[in-house]
Amino acid sequence: MLSTLGPRRVRPSQARLDRRVHASVYLRATAIMLFAMLTHFKNGLPSAKADALAPAGACEGGLPIAWLLSLVLIGLVLVAVLPVVLLGYFGARENTGRLMRDRSELVLDGVV
Repeated sequence: MLSTLGPRRVRPSQARLDRRVHASVYLRATAIMLFAMLTHFKNGLPSAKADALAPAGACEGGLPIAWLLSLVLIGLVLVAVLPVVLLGYFGARENTGRLMRDRSELVLDGVV
């Protein structure tokens, strides 16, 4: 009875799986919400809602806030991810070249 009152023990492999599942669900939900916003505001706001929501001196046209927020979110994600991906790519490329050079030298030393 006392063992059921304590915290639940989770194996490390199960915890990693739980994190992956939660991340996958979060990414799917984000993509669905972004798609819904983009399709909902494809033609802009209807005129009755636009008149009710717009300030008195606002001009017609322009981007809806959903488009703007979506573009800003995409831009911020790219700014955060792109340097990491590029550094990893160039680092892997340099290491591969160095390893191939070392291996060719070992093969040549073995032949001679």
